[in-house]
Amino acid sequence: MLVLYDVSSSYLEGRKCELARFGYSRDHRRDRPQIVYGLLCNRDGLPVAVEVFPGDTGDPATLGEQVAKLRARFRLTRVVIVGDRGMITNARIRDELKPAARFNSRCSTITTWRRSAPPSSFPASA
Repeated sequence: MLVLYDVSSSYLEGRKCELARFGYSRDHRRDRPQIVYGLLCNRDGLPVAVEVFPGDTGDPATLGEQVAKLRARFRLTRVVIVGDRGMITNARIRDELKPAARFNSRCSTITTWRRSAPPSSFPASA
């Protein structure tokens, strides 16, 4: 299953949200607490799942939970995740994703491509 994943955030005006924290503000509102949310979509861009995290959660820290969620909820044995390089780092793959992959030999290879060097099978951009 091919999964598209991205993280965003929204700042809050209220004071009652248990997940509201000060963190990296994509809205440039460092004076307001925020929540972070991760959206999983299928290959057609249709939402599969969304999860809300505390506002001080970094994007890469959400990835391991999402892989575990996909495996458990949808009983997947092989998952391909597309995300930006700030989220899917070599350290994250080594520390969080590879240990989970050891349980299933069909999911033991994780490949990353840098934006500057796409795989040769991708068409050149016009």
